[in-house]
Parts: sequence; structure tokens; C-alpha cells
Amino acid sequence: MAQKVLLVLNEKAGSFDPDFRDQFVAKVPDGKVGSVDDISAEDWDLVIAAGGDGTVRQVVNGLLKSELDAALGIVPLGTANVIAHALGLPKDPKEALEIALGPEAQRLDVGLCHEEAFLLGCGLGLAERFVTHTGDEEKAHLGPIAYLKRLLAERDAPKVEFCIESSKGVLRMQGVGLVVANLAQLGTQVKPVEDVSPVDGELGLIILKRARLIDLLRLGFRSLFGNAADDAALDYFSTSKCRISSEPKVPIQIDGDKVDQTSPFQFDLLPHRLAVKVPSPASSDAEDL
Repeated sequence: MAQKVLLVLNEKAGSFDPDFRDQFVAKVPDGKVGSVDDISAEDWDLVIAAGGDGTVRQVVNGLLKSELDAALGIVPLGTANVIAHALGLPKDPKEALEIALGPEAQRLDVGLCHEEAFLLGCGLGLAERFVTHTGDEEKAHLGPIAYLKRLLAERDAPKVEFCIESSKGVLRMQGVGLVVANLAQLGTQVKPVEDVSPVDGELGLIILKRARLIDLLRLGFRSLFGNAADDAALDYFSTSKCRISSEPKVPIQIDGDKVDQTSPFQFDLLPHRLAVKVPSPASSDAEDL
């Protein structure tokens, strides 16, 4: 039986290809090109998010709210495409479409911040600002260096008193930023810790304790080219759920999008909730996610 396929296409995405709609129709003549609102309209087998990280996040939330167990395909047409890169997907839309329509899928954990779902992660404090304040033009021209440039501009950021309540107890500590991560990426290639995995049933909490210039330079280098998990400027632990409050209150970004909400935040995890189309193990490192 043929798959029922919905393509959620964001034609305003940063690297939108005007030929992509025709490419999809040629591959899937019976498919539908629509919007997030169409997710709940039918019992789809596959929903493809073609756009940037914001489009992916909207589709993930649409799938969860509709309670569909449809697979998710991703075609990166945005500026940064951090989620697609983290999953090992190719930049070329044609190649990404082939993977989305292919047989390989992996069930990934989905994080929740209150009712908002995320695949990548959330950033508080400095970890919100350096993502949301990095411009699309800079990301297009500089790639991951754009995030590091913004991060360096935040040196000597004021500290925040974070309170993290989880099943492991209550942790109070000062830091300039905090990341709640489901995937190991922070920018297109920025990996502060390798231990974060979207298949282990836990969220990784990464606390940046200080933002001195020497710390940011060292962390930036180690995040791009190695593992910064044991860096003295970072604290890291994992949990399946937690509540995070702060003094002062701080805003949040979810999968790169600023959300109109400030702390406190409740984080939960849905283990292995979503089947996501990924490259075959023979052609990528997706099996190491």
C-alpha cells in the first residue's frame, strides 16, 4: 500500500529552492503539499518538514498534538539547519528528500518544555542570547563561526542563580547560561559534550559557569574540534525531567526560536517518541546519535 505523504513546505525559508515543490511532486505524485494545519487532517504515514529549524519544530509539535505516529522527514531549506546537520542529513535538498522517502528511520527522544516539544534543545541566559541574537546573514556567510562570534561578544556576561530540581535532588549554582540538550549540537558544528544522545531517555544539562574571554576561546575551540565535557568552565549532568528556576528570571530559546516566556521552566522527556528518517549507517554516522 502506498504511503500517505504530507510535505510541509516553508517557502520563506532562508535557502528555499523554488524547484523543490516540483521535485517533490515528481517523486510523490499522490503526496500533498500543505502546512502544519494539515497534519491533523489525515492519518499520514510520513510528514516531511522542508524549511529551517523553526519549520521542523512546528512539524514535531504538530505531530505530537495530533497524536499521530507518522514518521518525520527533514529537508534543510533554512539558514542554519542545525537539527538536520545534527542528524547527519545532507545539505542538498534532493539528497535529503531521498532519505526522507527512504526506509531508514530511528526512533528519537522528544523533549518538552511545558507543552512545547523540541528535538535539539533549549537555552537559558547566555545560551538563549547567543543563538537568538545571531543574525541569519551572519549564519549564512560564517556558518558555525557566527555563533562563536556572538558568544565572544557576550564575554563577562552577568551570572544567574539557577535552581535545578530533579529526581536527583536540588542543585543551586551560579552560571551565565544553561542548556537543556536532547541532541549534542548547539550550533551547526558546535558540540560542547559528546555524552548527549537523543536515544538514551535523558536530557543533558550543561551549565556554563563563567564567560571570561579565555574560557570562551577555549570552549569554542574544543566544542568545534573535540569534546568540552571536562572543561573547568562547564558543569554537566543528565536527568529525564526537571524544573529550572532562576534569579533573575531569564528568557528561553527552544530549538533556536525565542519563546515569549521566562523562568521557571518545566522539562520532560518522551522516550523514543518520534520515528525520524536518517541516512543509512553505511553513508553516515547517524547510528552514533
